[in-house]
Amino acid sequence: SSGINAEWPLRPGKKGTATTDNSVTDTVTFGSTQPTEGPKDMITVVRGSWIDFDLEGTPLEIGCISPPGSGEQIRVRFLTHGGNPAGNLKIKLDAQATYFIQGCTNKKEKFNMPSAIDGEYIWRITKTDGRIIVECNGTEVINFSFADSTKPACREMWSEDTATLEFSEEDNASYGYRWVRTRGGKNERKRKRGKGKG
Repeated sequence: SSGINAEWPLRPGKKGTATTDNSVTDTVTFGSTQPTEGPKDMITVVRGSWIDFDLEGTPLEIGCISPPGSGEQIRVRFLTHGGNPAGNLKIKLDAQATYFIQGCTNKKEKFNMPSAIDGEYIWRITKTDGRIIVECNGTEVINFSFADSTKPACREMWSEDTATLEFSEEDNASYGYRWVRTRGGKNERKRKRGKGKG
């Protein structure tokens, strides 16, 4: 089916043309150490909108130009098919960057950020083997084991299968997102990508 041509910012200061189509199905391949691929450019974040996304098989990348000390934040939550919580992550870009995983951490946890690349930070969120791993510009900055958490609510929530994600209205750092596809793997999964709902 035909898509809708829409002009949106690839990152602040740049423009491009993208095609969005609620019925597009991509074949996503996993289980490989080969180079990854995905949409070349970021898809504009629409805060408060539900976006079809399978975090169990597909790492999420978020584009951001907010440096430490900006006071801005990335806030994204994940939901099940029924709309129940499947995870919630907050990254606060104060002079000392911190993260908070709702239901899992008791307080903000400090971490060190790498330098920007061309004024940009690309965050990658991966859910694998009972862990949430966050990388910034290719450097691992968060590695949290929800499977080993002493909090039952944390283990149960993050163990749920993710069907959608949502950028919170309080998110003021994320300008775009994209999924990561891995080439050369033996296993394939098909998933739909849509403009979101709600």
